[in-house]
Amino acid sequence: MIDWRVRATVSLLNERWAAKGLRLSSVSQRFGVSPRYLGKIFKANTGMSFHQYLRWVRMDVACKFLSDSSRSVEEVARRVGYDDVSNFLRAFRSALGITPYQYRQASASLPHDAGRREHPAAR
Repeated sequence: MIDWRVRATVSLLNERWAAKGLRLSSVSQRFGVSPRYLGKIFKANTGMSFHQYLRWVRMDVACKFLSDSSRSVEEVARRVGYDDVSNFLRAFRSALGITPYQYRQASASLPHDAGRREHPAAR
């Protein structure tokens, strides 16, 4: 059974993924627990750290934007919560193994939902 604080944190991250200042410390304060404790139960329940999960959500949304729009990579980076495009490019390549530009080219040749990844918390 997933801890209610983890379930609430997952919902918050899924809804407010682009919010500035979205940090483990600020979320843990909502529940009156330490960041260390929330981080520990989050990882135990999801298999991912808070930061990894937030990055996964942001990269998933970025992939949708890159596939479904003509937005520039810079605009996609800003829309998913990255002020610094270089940080976005680094995070995207680290998460997916290719650049956003390569992803956009590859996704253009795929059927509509072929590139979608299963959400880790849905398992």
